[in-house]
Amino acid sequence: MLHKLLSTILISAVLLTSCGNANTASSVPVEDSTTAVYPTGPLRDKIAAYINAKHLNVGVAIMHLERGDTLSVNGHEHYAMMSVCKFPQAITLLHLVDSGKLSRDVKVHITPYDLTQATRSSLQKDHPKVPFDLSIPEALAYSIGQSDNITSNVIFVMDGGPAAVEAYIHSLGITEIGVGTDYRHMRNDSLYRNWITPVAAAMLLHKFYAEGILSDTSFTTLWNAMVEAPNGKDRLRGLLPADAVIGHKTGTSGRDAANITTAFNDIGIMEMPDGSHVAVAVFIAKSPLADEENARTIAEIGKMVWDHYSVSQ
Repeated sequence: MLHKLLSTILISAVLLTSCGNANTASSVPVEDSTTAVYPTGPLRDKIAAYINAKHLNVGVAIMHLERGDTLSVNGHEHYAMMSVCKFPQAITLLHLVDSGKLSRDVKVHITPYDLTQATRSSLQKDHPKVPFDLSIPEALAYSIGQSDNITSNVIFVMDGGPAAVEAYIHSLGITEIGVGTDYRHMRNDSLYRNWITPVAAAMLLHKFYAEGILSDTSFTTLWNAMVEAPNGKDRLRGLLPADAVIGHKTGTSGRDAANITTAFNDIGIMEMPDGSHVAVAVFIAKSPLADEENARTIAEIGKMVWDHYSVSQ
């Protein structure tokens, strides 16, 4: 499978050489012989200029999974994950299955107590008889596809808690991430207990897709949930061709008393027309814009990436 064949690409060190702030639009060349085909400097400059013109706090990290091209803008800044956290959470759950610590047939058990959380969820409408069980693919269709917090809280318990998710992701060599709370206990003053940097998000996407950290079965389960997700169609996939394939995970906070959105995010992997793959992570922090404008910002950055890597050789 492609995601395992790419495991020889050593891009982590390269990624660290291509990071910078939006206020410094000069590009650091990526040390890869193939970057002459699609040099990342112009793309980085274009994205940095776009972010500066928006006067927004936006973090971006991009990685071409086959060639190792990388770039970032505000790549090591901390951003609140919100529901992006459900991606590392799902990876941890599937790792436990692959390692035999959980059965592949384990059920995600939803109780009346779980449904008492005041959060948007279609679980009770879909399953009026409570309690009920979900298979792992069904649970990920909710937690990944619909950003369902109730399902995610139960998965956190199965993972061993937020700290266990953080520990497993750290064990993969990705340390620029913190997982400190589930969604039942998250409050407006604790949104940054679950945080990540754009660089770390892109690295985690790479490990998931290219390094074979999950079995083929587990990889396919999560990838399908990301590709089929109904949430966030106006973000990274918003301006892509209708037939474009992208597996992604969104994250969105509410608004504070000043009508500011703390976090508006999307991370994902685009399948390019030539069969290659590009990981993209975009995080918007403390935005005064309407949700539609935040989504458009992410979509326009996604379109820049798509256009850049769709240029014929």
